[in-house]
Amino acid sequence: MALDTPLVLNDCEFLHVKQNQSAHNLWELTRHFQKRWEEYSLKAAQARDVLKNVEKLPVTRNDLADLRCNVLRKWRKEGRVDEIADENSIPPIPGSDYSSDYVSWASALRFLSSKGLFARPDKEGAHQLLRNRNGGSSYEEKISNMSGKRKERYERNVVKQNAGSNVGFYKEKQALG
Repeated sequence: MALDTPLVLNDCEFLHVKQNQSAHNLWELTRHFQKRWEEYSLKAAQARDVLKNVEKLPVTRNDLADLRCNVLRKWRKEGRVDEIADENSIPPIPGSDYSSDYVSWASALRFLSSKGLFARPDKEGAHQLLRNRNGGSSYEEKISNMSGKRKERYERNVVKQNAGSNVGFYKEKQALG
């Protein structure tokens, strides 16, 4: 399946096509993309700021151990890892800013990433095998579910198709698909 993100062709040359860009069109194009760049830059800066603030928050070692085991169990069910390594315990984490029961989330993330656990988003719209996709309803099911005027129109068209003068027309259209 194709990705939802657009295909971007940054540097394409069409030697046989003469391009006439007007100053007005280039001005509007520049304004449009400057605005988009500004919006996305601000959103990225806001997200980075939130992440930096979250990294300062404390988390208990027990909670961290539970998280690690739950993530590993989930990944094992998904077939990402073969075995759950280590026990539920979390060894001492260097760089802890809090008491011995707490560590900063930044230290916890460094520890988890050293064990191969990265906090990356799951892929949205991941590929689904064709055999696992919903096949939809069949033509016969759609006909049986018709009612009212729609059913009447369908029945009139079936009669027309079977009428002598139009049989060739409908057979030709049916052969075309």
